[in-house]
Amino acid sequence: MDQIDETNTREKAEDLLAELDRQVRREESVSRRERDAFLKRPLQDRVASGWTLSPVKVHPVPRSKLLRLEADLRFSRYREGDILRIHTGFMGDADGLDATVVHEESNALQIRPEKNPESVISSTAPLIADPAYVDFTPFYLAALQECAESYLGRTRVLPLLLGDLRLRVEGHLYDVALDLAEERGLNEAQADAFASCVACSNAYYVQGPPGTGKTRVLAEVVRALVDRGERVWVSALTHRAINHALSAVRKIAPEAKLARVADIKNEVPPGIKLYEYMDNSPLLDEPGGYAVGATPFVGMTQRLRDWECDTLLIDEASQVTLPLALMAMLKAKRVLLFGDDCQLPPIQVACPLSSCVERSVLQRIPLSDMHTLLNLTYRMHPELCIWPSTRFYDRQLIAHPSTRKSPPPFKSLPGRLFCVSTSSLQEEIRQVVQTASRLVFEEGHKTEDLAVLTPFRVHARSIRTGLREKGLNLRVDTVERMQGQECDVVLYAAGVDTPKRVTALAEHLFHPNKLNVAVTRARGGVILFAHRVLMDTPLYGEMGRHQSIWRDLFEEAEEMSV
Repeated sequence: MDQIDETNTREKAEDLLAELDRQVRREESVSRRERDAFLKRPLQDRVASGWTLSPVKVHPVPRSKLLRLEADLRFSRYREGDILRIHTGFMGDADGLDATVVHEESNALQIRPEKNPESVISSTAPLIADPAYVDFTPFYLAALQECAESYLGRTRVLPLLLGDLRLRVEGHLYDVALDLAEERGLNEAQADAFASCVACSNAYYVQGPPGTGKTRVLAEVVRALVDRGERVWVSALTHRAINHALSAVRKIAPEAKLARVADIKNEVPPGIKLYEYMDNSPLLDEPGGYAVGATPFVGMTQRLRDWECDTLLIDEASQVTLPLALMAMLKAKRVLLFGDDCQLPPIQVACPLSSCVERSVLQRIPLSDMHTLLNLTYRMHPELCIWPSTRFYDRQLIAHPSTRKSPPPFKSLPGRLFCVSTSSLQEEIRQVVQTASRLVFEEGHKTEDLAVLTPFRVHARSIRTGLREKGLNLRVDTVERMQGQECDVVLYAAGVDTPKRVTALAEHLFHPNKLNVAVTRARGGVILFAHRVLMDTPLYGEMGRHQSIWRDLFEEAEEMSV
């Protein structure tokens, strides 16, 4: 179907756009209300939350538009893309400075100021950094309006979202691409994903569970499309993900024309040109294909004004909401989604975590028949692979034989999955520290090959302190921070010891995708630490079903004492 011209289809399109409009406005309203309430709390409480930094110092970064914000970042929750406001204690101060975090260091953040930063650089008063508020709602609403009014929106984007677009894979193109994939050493599922992306007419989804080579396939697809003369937009939620994807392309295609469109002056991969505006790029006048990396949001700004692409490729698509994805989709003839809808969903304050997963672009585009699961993991030992394969991937995920060489947690104990019962939070901290000490000093693991995960930053802080007292500097963080990373052994500390906390925090504790991410970070072993109330506190409905997944995992684990 070429256009939305039937009454029923028009009504479905109007309903969808109205739903997205309500979603965008509700997110803005809740975000503003929560921030206002946060800023009324005492400074000490705000700092303890990790969202306020005090005191801070600000210095220019030489030969750059960036600033270096120095502060105690041990408990900081700021990540790439977050916006903060630097001020002297009054958020409405005209001399305050809004800035975007572009890079994290151990004791500093590199930030991009929104205006001349001289007022804070020269300030002699103590400086504070609080969460800033920037209303992006007009950009989202503009994208929805363009979706309803533009030719590309009416003939491609909306029909795709509504399932009214005829999707197909061109057989002759697929066969040629499949031969090419096999020549390049891709395994069977990777080759199918590659060939399908190259040969599809409108959209395709490549699901890449941990360690299955998703980035390798993505890079090969970009290489092939650029070689045949296409303009390719490589996008993702974060600059880091975009740079990682382009670096993978550059590694296999040294001669490919690659560029980044952004205003950051650091962390751009070697061999990739940076342009603040696409209009400034010579690629517009050069023959042949090329790939451009930019966040979806850039699609609604002057940075990509009047530019369109042949193929939009969104990486880590499980974390991208549909309204955000639309900003890029409106400039593309077709869309390729790379990600895993069994991984972490988008972060939205206006919806429960359990329903936020349904807000991702992966969940909103009907691609069940245009989908390849990369089913061979090169990360997890076969014993560890069984549980996520059964629970999340229809038993289709299998471990490559090479993973059998992954070191187990303990030389003296058979098995890869263990659980430790705790009697209190303090006892849990002690057991985690003692187990980590054993892994390093007795079992011979390197500290960089271990990671401690927990749902709560305050618990992570206490565990980190205990480890440092033993001279151990391990990665200790939340599951969200570890997505995309891996290690030999994961120690997971649940961080609850009363039925009241289990009930109050059930959604945060038991979301299946979080548990999947936590377990699949490990190459060789997982050790779970939890009080029995985690499994024994009665929960009902959806939370009860999610709790049963936790319970089953503990039943499969071998209980050990520390």
